[in-house]
Amino acid sequence: MIIGGLGYVTENCIIDQKQARDMLSDLKDRKDLVQMTFENNEIVDVEGMCAVFRHLKNFEKLESLNFRCNKNFSDQIVQALSDGITLKKELRTVDLGENSITDNGIQILGDALRTHVRLHMLFLDTNKITAGGAEGLSECLKNKQDLRVFNIDNNNIGRDGALKLATQLTTNYGLSKLYCDSNDIGPEGAEAIAECMEMMDSLKKICFENNNIKDKGIIALAKALEENDTLLSLYLESN
Repeated sequence: MIIGGLGYVTENCIIDQKQARDMLSDLKDRKDLVQMTFENNEIVDVEGMCAVFRHLKNFEKLESLNFRCNKNFSDQIVQALSDGITLKKELRTVDLGENSITDNGIQILGDALRTHVRLHMLFLDTNKITAGGAEGLSECLKNKQDLRVFNIDNNNIGRDGALKLATQLTTNYGLSKLYCDSNDIGPEGAEAIAECMEMMDSLKKICFENNNIKDKGIIALAKALEENDTLLSLYLESN
């Protein structure tokens, strides 16, 4: 664990009972915490880690959570994290990539993030989100006019998930980068997102690699480019 300034870092650890207890002790009375990193850890003491995450509710100035690539990041863990960050008005960055978060987990997270209107960056790549989690993804994106970067690479939202996501994206006017590689959205999913692209005048980069969108999807995206003159990069390899 590293404690310095306004940040707190836990990396490459096995979170057993002692480790969780030490983390909770370190974090108590840290009202000034702004950034927390929790990466490449294996959670063994689930109840202890839940207590740590619920304790985040005490940090009013919290701006950034980098919680990437952890083992045993269960729905119970996601619920505790969601309880800890609900109503965190200053939160700007949430990175939960590579945590094997399920559809149920993303629904829990969506409920917590709905009120985070100032969120700038949200990373949910390389989890286990399918079309069944599309509603949760939409909840994550609601009321996010300041959202700039949204990454759901390497999930499996499919056609139905892409249709649901496209409906919500039409309200995220400030989005500049959308990463949606390897989600099997297919031609119809690409068409739906292409349609919403026409209304997103801040969009500068889109990644749709490895999505089986075929010629039909590529044509739809090409037509959308005619209406969107702000887009600088469009990645379509392996389709």
